[in-house]
Amino acid sequence: MQTDWKGLLVAVGAILVGIAAFFVIEGMLGAELDQRPMSVLEWSLAGVLAGPGIGLLLRWRRARDMSRRA
Repeated sequence: MQTDWKGLLVAVGAILVGIAAFFVIEGMLGAELDQRPMSVLEWSLAGVLAGPGIGLLLRWRRARDMSRRA
């Protein structure tokens, strides 16, 4: 994983795309999130969509910390 800012932008972009996809899917299903709390299924869907970006962010941070130690 790259330790420069490009890797950080990719990770943050993946998180934002996952969150946007969640709201698009919820909108297509007709769910109104301001009317009721989110169910376990909706939390799981949000985690699945945003999770890869969070994983990339953690890998970027670990690589950056390792490069600073060396």
